[in-house]
Amino acid sequence: MCGFAGFDCLPGSFSFFWILFQIIGTLEQRAGISSVSSAAHLGGAAVGILAWLVWRKPNEESRLLK
Repeated sequence: MCGFAGFDCLPGSFSFFWILFQIIGTLEQRAGISSVSSAAHLGGAAVGILAWLVWRKPNEESRLLK
């Protein structure tokens, strides 16, 4: 949903790069370079995606296929 709660639309590649940067951050944290918990960011994203999958509303197309 574009523009929801004041947020702009972002391209799908943004998600890929964000996940990549968080994985790199997790490796940096394990090496003692960073104190930011990137693993917590990835865990929060995973929980958010799972919640979205569980509670999303079916769209018209999926209702027509049943």
